[in-house]
Amino acid sequence: MIPSHASETVVQGAVLFGKKPAKITERVMSITYGAGCSRRFIRSVHPEEKKVVVDGREKCTDLLNIFVKEDEVVQIGKKFTSTFRLLHANNNEFTGVFYSASSPDSKFTTDPGVTMLGSVTVSSPDTWRGKEREIEVSMYFGRTEITATARDVSSGNVAQTTIDFLA
Repeated sequence: MIPSHASETVVQGAVLFGKKPAKITERVMSITYGAGCSRRFIRSVHPEEKKVVVDGREKCTDLLNIFVKEDEVVQIGKKFTSTFRLLHANNNEFTGVFYSASSPDSKFTTDPGVTMLGSVTVSSPDTWRGKEREIEVSMYFGRTEITATARDVSSGNVAQTTIDFLA
């Protein structure tokens, strides 16, 4: 069903946002957002073609770590965070890759309808900690943009990028 004056409604909403941005306090997500990751490979759950061996351990690659799903209501200014670890003990940087998915049921970054939005690379210089270094990866949902961030917990190093809703 299409309202009789749909374009006028969109323009009115844009004007309202421009004049009084504080009036809009939440957003219903039109798509799913997440970051790519690898986790322990589980034979009964993960497809065999996604299995990689890292330092003698089986991992599932190309997983989509979902921060927020389509149709969820998100407050403006809400931040979603997950903790990641490095794959190799001698890695001195971590790259977080952020995605959108047209389906809330997407499981992998290679699924149809999954699109890369951007990435950040943060320095993680304390290699003596091995793979136990934690990287906090987050997505902050602002008014017209998402700020995607990766922070190395041990060093405090931070990298971020902005994904504009209006682009």
